[in-house]
Amino acid sequence: MAPEQVVEIALERKCLGISFTYNEPSIWMEYVLDASRLGKEKGLLINLVTNGFISELAREPLFEMVDAFRVDVKGYFAETYQMIARIKNPELIRSNIIRAREQGIWVELITNLIPGINDTESELIELGKWIRDQLSEQTPWHLTRFFPAYQWSHLQPTSVERMEKALELAKSLGLKFVYPGNLPGHPGENTYCPNCQKLLIERRIFGVLKLEINKDGSCPNCGQKIPGHFEKAREGICYDERV
Repeated sequence: MAPEQVVEIALERKCLGISFTYNEPSIWMEYVLDASRLGKEKGLLINLVTNGFISELAREPLFEMVDAFRVDVKGYFAETYQMIARIKNPELIRSNIIRAREQGIWVELITNLIPGINDTESELIELGKWIRDQLSEQTPWHLTRFFPAYQWSHLQPTSVERMEKALELAKSLGLKFVYPGNLPGHPGENTYCPNCQKLLIERRIFGVLKLEINKDGSCPNCGQKIPGHFEKAREGICYDERV
């Protein structure tokens, strides 16, 4: 599909933006850049869902277009990255994440918790501390439940108990917005005010069931500023009561 068609479809469907994902979008970055330029001209937001392994030369033109940078972080230790992604040194990924945040791009991280591979307490502590200290305690971190497939078919799914412990560990490090993934109906899918604990955004899988947050991004109960971009939320949010 031509970049022009992608933008046309997004506008027809009243989308707020375009998200590039599956497979790694930096591999086909020329297409991403072409579509992003056209989309930005029409006022669309651009989201990049990536593993973050992007050269410094390639990241600069991408970052000029991107509004949101969602990175799949495999773990913290080099050994973990070598085992999962055959990447010897994850420092390039971490530097790209920091660079994106420095440029004012919205950053969210996701880690698929694989039993016995990257779900150890030491791994999660080091990664959580890095997120807190190098990015912000308000950086969203999604911890998703692993299900066996392909070369990892011999492993078991991440237990709900292990997921719960990982979520509590991340929160104990001071991270304010930690979410579980692949656990439909879990209350942790929702966003709560870190100050008064009011339910602000109620979610289920990909649907938003309730949105109670001021357009300026503040909690309607206590006025606490909530990080994020909510300027267009009321006009473009996708509510789905059927989810």
